[in-house]
Amino acid sequence: MTVITESLLLRVNEVANLLGISRSAVYRLIGSNQIQAVQVNERSVRIARSEVARYVESLLTLNDSREASPPTEADLIEGDRELEFELRRRQ
Repeated sequence: MTVITESLLLRVNEVANLLGISRSAVYRLIGSNQIQAVQVNERSVRIARSEVARYVESLLTLNDSREASPPTEADLIEGDRELEFELRRRQ
């Protein structure tokens, strides 16, 4: 028989602590369907541990795709300005 040592469902404050965000931010994520929650009674919601892991994975994937995309013209212009500023500073 398998013994479960960690809860499968987490309270909002537990998710907030895991993610390093506020409870209200967790509720906003639930409201925007970025994190799926389970209504356990009239007043309580829980979030599956696997759902938190899925959300974090989606953030990592989003960051990877941002890093992989080529720079925009605005990025290049800003980079040119920073380089120009640095060169002037060194003179």
